[in-house]
Amino acid sequence: MIPDFINLLFVLLYVVLILRWAQAKRIVYFLFGIHLLLPFVIVASMPNAWMTDLDVYLKISSHIRELFAHHLGLIREAPVLPSEEASFMNQRQIVLGAGLFAMAPIPFLNSHISTGLISVLVYGVIYLFLKTNRMLEGAALWFYMFFPSLLFYTSVGLRDVFVLLFMFVMAAWFSRGRHVAGAMASIPLIALKPFNFILIWVAILLYLGCSSQSRSWRRLDVLGGAVLIVGGLMIVSHHFRNEWANYLSLDYLNWLIEVLNMNSFQQAPLFAGWMDVLKYIPLSGVHFFVKPLPWEAEKAVHVIQSLENLLVLVLIAGVWWTSKKRRELLRSTLFLNLLLVTGMVGYGILVANFGTAARYRFPFVAVYVTLLLANHSQRRICQGNPIHALSRKKHLSIHNRQEIQLPCSEP
Repeated sequence: MIPDFINLLFVLLYVVLILRWAQAKRIVYFLFGIHLLLPFVIVASMPNAWMTDLDVYLKISSHIRELFAHHLGLIREAPVLPSEEASFMNQRQIVLGAGLFAMAPIPFLNSHISTGLISVLVYGVIYLFLKTNRMLEGAALWFYMFFPSLLFYTSVGLRDVFVLLFMFVMAAWFSRGRHVAGAMASIPLIALKPFNFILIWVAILLYLGCSSQSRSWRRLDVLGGAVLIVGGLMIVSHHFRNEWANYLSLDYLNWLIEVLNMNSFQQAPLFAGWMDVLKYIPLSGVHFFVKPLPWEAEKAVHVIQSLENLLVLVLIAGVWWTSKKRRELLRSTLFLNLLLVTGMVGYGILVANFGTAARYRFPFVAVYVTLLLANHSQRRICQGNPIHALSRKKHLSIHNRQEIQLPCSEP
């Protein structure tokens, strides 16, 4: 336990520096303090059946650190990874996630608490990114600080926290009109979470096709170049080429469904043809977003998930219901809406297991609701800001508007 408390002091120092940089309120300091204790509580109360994935990331990340120390001459004997975890070394996504944990600036990687504290630190980095980009105003801040799934998965040592980081950066930049930067931010997901990368790019291409902004079309050439570069890298790698070709195979799709829902009471349907897939799409996305429904709950944790889903639905409906200019809100959040739809439909086809659904769903929901609330809050500030309204009415130059330093000036 002593190494865990030393790690806690390191992460606490980093969090304090982050919050001072972001000029956070005192209540945010208090909430982060509670969050730093969650890894201790969760690890102490988590069932053994849930520890398998955590064991893999902990042992592989520790092994990577020991290998690095061996190459530096700090330890004489080369470390040996146990056979159970060694079988995962050929899975790129797991090794990369473990490598990111191994690079964390804390002295010890000795327990699930240590990797959980690293996840809290990443949560703090996301907070700093959003805060400095003025995307944690009003209700967005409180959702980010209190969303249960977000708090849970940023307190355990899984690669999902790094997936969340890149998805937040990608969606925030892209929704602000920085399309190229947003597209590039999604590239690490090729190795970290390939299916998320595919879903993101489906949303990007749909957005470019639906967007009425002419400058989006001018950037299509740049984005097309980025796609060609990434595609070229994948073609060069025989491993990448074979793996990505599998996603176009119906047999592989059915195999993936069986694997993702192994040992589950809920079973997703297998498909005889691509027409079956198309017929299943409309309901799959909706059901994936709200599952488990109250009458589907089999355990206490399922009841909590169901209540969380219903609260998120009410929150989203409230934003759209109270918005005075829904067309403008729809236009400004078009990419976020497409990202949420592609995520829910993509995983809705594959996943029936309630626990797996919650794990794969939370990054899309966290990103969508946080940025939707940020957009809504910023529009309400702008509508109540007479200086901003005057600047728009008189068509002041961007230079003059920056001199006024409006909190809601458009990027």
